[in-house]
Amino acid sequence: MGKVKKPTSITTIKECEEALEWIDVELDKLDRNIRITNRAIFSPKKWTTAISGILWSKQVRQKASDHVCNSPFLSKLEGSARSDQNLQEIQLSRVMNTAKEVQAVCEEMCARLDGAVGEARAAIDAPVHVDDRNISSLSEADREAIKQHDKAIQLAKREAVARRAEGELSVWRSMKTRADRMVNRTSEALEARHAFTACNYEVLSDTHIKWAARRGNLQPPYNLVGVLGTRNIDVTEKEG
Repeated sequence: MGKVKKPTSITTIKECEEALEWIDVELDKLDRNIRITNRAIFSPKKWTTAISGILWSKQVRQKASDHVCNSPFLSKLEGSARSDQNLQEIQLSRVMNTAKEVQAVCEEMCARLDGAVGEARAAIDAPVHVDDRNISSLSEADREAIKQHDKAIQLAKREAVARRAEGELSVWRSMKTRADRMVNRTSEALEARHAFTACNYEVLSDTHIKWAARRGNLQPPYNLVGVLGTRNIDVTEKEG
């Protein structure tokens, strides 16, 4: 399979197909490259690091009103988490914009063809006019046979126009369904990346809060805000 390229324009079914294939490949690439900023966690365990450990635990402050914890290190974690999530949004923006562009093109074409189908079907039910000026010299039976023949031809043409419009509408509706799924998939991919990022930083914040709590600096519950505040920290459960 050759390299999949994003089409320069998206107006036809073929270009929509190529755009969705490009999005699929791009999402797979991004799945293998989720940026996480490395932050080293300091967790003193030996007597030789007791002094540093006290200073470490004293970094954490907790509001009595809402039990929200904060420290210079937690601020760094929050900043890095937000930065990584913003980068993920930027990385996915081109993919999402393309998916929405395909979706919009499909919606426009479906609306246009839906109107065309309605007009074509209405035309079938409309009276059929046959020009009988050139057959006036024929017998009544012959004139009627010719008129019925001409009417049948016109109706067949109208039916063909309707079927063609219905066929095109079916194709575009199918493509719109694929585009809708791709928009949803891209949204879910971004949500998954955000969750993955938050989980990474939650591990670091948990360790930081846990050690400070063991020093007696904090009182449960241990609440955080922002990206780190997606859930409350239960030190007791994590001590195992």
